[in-house]
Amino acid sequence: MKIVFMLLESSALDGTVRSTFTLADELSRRHDVEIVSVLRNTDGPAFPLSDRVRLHHLIDRRDDVRLARLRPGRARRLLDEPSALVHPEERSYVKYSALTDERIPRALRRLRATCSSRPARA
Repeated sequence: MKIVFMLLESSALDGTVRSTFTLADELSRRHDVEIVSVLRNTDGPAFPLSDRVRLHHLIDRRDDVRLARLRPGRARRLLDEPSALVHPEERSYVKYSALTDERIPRALRRLRATCSSRPARA
Protein backbone atom coordinates (compact mmCIF):
# COMPACT_ATOMS: atom_id res chain seq x y z
CA MET A 1 0.00 0.00 0.00
CA LYS A 2 1.23 3.53 -0.74
CA ILE A 3 0.93 6.00 2.14
CA VAL A 4 1.61 9.71 1.74
CA PHE A 5 1.74 12.23 4.58
CA MET A 6 1.59 15.97 3.96
CA LEU A 7 3.23 18.48 6.29
CA LEU A 8 3.61 22.23 6.01
CA GLU A 9 7.32 22.08 6.94
CA SER A 10 9.41 18.98 7.57
CA SER A 11 11.96 21.22 9.30
CA ALA A 12 9.59 22.37 12.06
CA LEU A 13 10.58 21.25 15.55
CA ASP A 14 7.14 20.27 16.76
CA GLY A 15 5.08 17.27 17.80
CA THR A 16 3.20 16.95 14.52
CA VAL A 17 6.41 16.52 12.54
CA ARG A 18 7.94 14.18 15.12
CA SER A 19 4.85 11.94 15.26
CA THR A 20 4.50 11.93 11.47
CA PHE A 21 8.14 10.88 11.06
CA THR A 22 7.77 8.17 13.74
CA LEU A 23 4.61 6.79 12.14
CA ALA A 24 6.08 7.00 8.63
CA ASP A 25 9.21 5.14 9.77
CA GLU A 26 7.17 2.35 11.31
CA LEU A 27 4.75 2.04 8.37
CA SER A 28 7.64 1.98 5.91
CA ARG A 29 8.60 -1.45 7.24
CA ARG A 30 5.56 -2.87 5.41
CA HIS A 31 4.41 -0.15 2.99
CA ASP A 32 5.61 2.37 0.43
CA VAL A 33 5.73 5.65 2.41
CA GLU A 34 6.35 9.23 1.30
CA ILE A 35 6.21 12.54 3.15
CA VAL A 36 5.33 15.64 1.14
CA SER A 37 6.49 18.83 2.81
CA VAL A 38 4.82 21.91 1.35
CA LEU A 39 7.79 24.14 2.23
CA ARG A 40 11.50 23.48 2.41
CA ASN A 41 13.37 26.08 4.47
CA THR A 42 16.47 24.11 5.51
CA ASP A 43 18.81 21.54 4.01
CA GLY A 44 17.49 18.69 6.13
CA PRO A 45 14.41 17.64 8.11
CA ALA A 46 14.00 18.45 11.80
CA PHE A 47 14.23 14.82 12.93
CA PRO A 48 15.96 11.68 11.64
CA LEU A 49 14.04 9.87 8.92
CA SER A 50 14.50 6.32 7.70
CA ASP A 51 15.97 5.83 4.23
CA ARG A 52 12.83 3.79 3.49
CA VAL A 53 10.71 6.98 3.62
CA ARG A 54 10.90 9.38 0.68
CA LEU A 55 10.75 13.10 1.49
CA HIS A 56 9.50 15.42 -1.25
CA HIS A 57 9.08 19.22 -1.13
CA LEU A 58 6.62 21.29 -3.15
CA ILE A 59 8.32 24.68 -2.69
CA ASP A 60 11.99 25.16 -1.90
CA ARG A 61 12.42 28.40 0.04
CA ARG A 62 16.09 28.07 0.96
CA ASP A 63 17.82 31.36 0.18
CA ASP A 64 20.39 30.01 -2.27
CA VAL A 65 17.81 27.95 -4.19
CA ARG A 66 15.10 30.59 -3.98
CA LEU A 67 17.22 33.15 -5.81
CA ALA A 68 18.24 30.72 -8.51
CA ARG A 69 14.78 29.31 -9.21
CA LEU A 70 12.31 32.05 -8.39
CA ARG A 71 13.93 35.38 -9.22
CA PRO A 72 11.96 36.05 -12.43
CA GLY A 73 8.66 34.68 -13.52
CA ARG A 74 5.35 33.37 -12.39
CA ALA A 75 6.48 31.30 -9.37
CA ARG A 76 8.20 34.33 -7.82
CA ARG A 77 5.08 36.46 -8.29
CA LEU A 78 2.80 33.79 -6.79
CA LEU A 79 5.12 33.32 -3.82
CA ASP A 80 4.68 36.99 -2.92
CA GLU A 81 0.86 36.94 -3.21
CA PRO A 82 -1.23 35.91 -0.17
CA SER A 83 -3.17 32.66 -0.16
CA ALA A 84 -6.78 32.79 -1.28
CA LEU A 85 -7.49 29.26 0.02
CA VAL A 86 -6.23 29.42 3.60
CA HIS A 87 -8.22 31.40 6.15
CA PRO A 88 -6.33 34.42 7.53
CA GLU A 89 -6.96 33.21 11.10
CA GLU A 90 -5.07 29.96 10.43
CA ARG A 91 -2.04 30.17 12.72
CA SER A 92 0.39 29.44 9.87
CA TYR A 93 -1.37 31.70 7.35
CA VAL A 94 1.73 33.82 6.68
CA LYS A 95 3.57 30.72 5.42
CA TYR A 96 0.98 30.07 2.70
CA SER A 97 0.87 31.95 -0.60
CA ALA A 98 -0.75 31.85 -4.01
CA LEU A 99 2.06 29.44 -4.95
CA THR A 100 1.04 27.00 -2.20
CA ASP A 101 -2.56 27.43 -3.40
CA GLU A 102 -1.40 26.13 -6.77
CA ARG A 103 1.01 23.39 -5.68
CA ILE A 104 -0.96 21.72 -2.85
CA PRO A 105 -4.04 20.82 -4.96
CA ARG A 106 -1.76 19.61 -7.76
CA ALA A 107 0.00 17.28 -5.31
CA LEU A 108 -3.28 16.09 -3.79
CA ARG A 109 -4.80 15.21 -7.18
CA ARG A 110 -2.39 12.29 -7.53
CA LEU A 111 -3.64 10.75 -4.28
CA ARG A 112 -6.80 8.73 -3.68
CA ALA A 113 -7.38 9.87 -0.10
CA THR A 114 -5.85 12.32 2.33
CA CYS A 115 -5.72 12.83 6.04
CA SER A 116 -4.28 16.02 7.44
CA SER A 117 -3.81 17.54 10.86
CA ARG A 118 -4.64 20.98 9.41
CA PRO A 119 -7.90 22.01 7.71
CA ALA A 120 -5.87 24.20 5.35
CA ARG A 121 -4.38 21.09 3.74
CA ALA A 122 -7.34 18.71 3.83
